[in-house]
Amino acid sequence: MQKSLVTFFENYKLFKLDLDLKNSVNSLKNIRLLLNCYKPIKEKLSKINNRDNFNVFNIYKNAWKDETRTHSPFLANIFDINGSHNQGGLFYNELINLLNIEKLNSYKAENLSFYKIETELNIQTGRIDIIINMYNNEHSYTIAIENKIYANDEPKQLERYYNYLEKNYDNYLLIYLTIDQHKPSMPFSINQSIYSSLLKNKKLKLLSYRQISTLLEYTIPQINSENVKNIVTQYQDIIKKELL
Repeated sequence: MQKSLVTFFENYKLFKLDLDLKNSVNSLKNIRLLLNCYKPIKEKLSKINNRDNFNVFNIYKNAWKDETRTHSPFLANIFDINGSHNQGGLFYNELINLLNIEKLNSYKAENLSFYKIETELNIQTGRIDIIINMYNNEHSYTIAIENKIYANDEPKQLERYYNYLEKNYDNYLLIYLTIDQHKPSMPFSINQSIYSSLLKNKKLKLLSYRQISTLLEYTIPQINSENVKNIVTQYQDIIKKELL
């Protein structure tokens, strides 16, 4: 587009010069050049104007900022192997690949005999945004996701979630999901020594929405429903336009 505009204005300068010099032969020649240069510009502008800009996530104002009513429910649904998307373990398995923890490889969707995902789980000391419980016929595993977009950390928030997971589950992973993969506030949200220990033992993972966007980009071509593909693409567009 930029190159086409540059060529157009260069030819316009020649056309204007010929008009000033009253050179009718060259003026006619340069009019033709101008029209030819404008053609690709017109085509590109037409594509932009005709592009479908509808996005279901823009239906209510600032939906892209809403962790509780937009992002957590949507992510919980696509990571649910029994979700209404009817894509089975497509998204969930890609999440397992993204986490890159060897122990989790035996918890791919095809190996599970039990799977349950919940949002806003009340644990008395707080609410965990997303929690996944699974069983692979030998062992159980739990993934808890704390979803932070623009909300600030709460006092001892991650530490409270850690205490809950440590008390109730043998195998677990706490994911701290943010726009830019930043660390939680320490010691405000979690004690530094607990944080370091969790990282070392692969019980804590920092994820970003850029990684979620990449995950979606990889899975979109594999979606076998046009409706689901369109919705997931719209969600990825919201991430790319508003969060990254």
